[in-house]
Amino acid sequence: MGNVLSPYTVTEHEVKLPGTRISIRGLEIDSKVPKYTGILYALLLTREYRWKKPRPILKAYRYEESFGVSYDERKFSSVCL
Repeated sequence: MGNVLSPYTVTEHEVKLPGTRISIRGLEIDSKVPKYTGILYALLLTREYRWKKPRPILKAYRYEESFGVSYDERKFSSVCL
């Protein structure tokens, strides 16, 4: 009775951003689905924006490139309370 989840494999996955020294580490599920958690996709929801629609990141936003940074996005970021 009930559903049985089929077994799947999880491996580490890394992508290098073209034209930069930046790489982002994530996970790949069954060699098909790359998973990156914790990547900034909107401005922080604070004060008057707390319960509003997320605001897009500014076009001028750039990931830091110093020293060939590697972002580890294998785990979710801290929870906002």
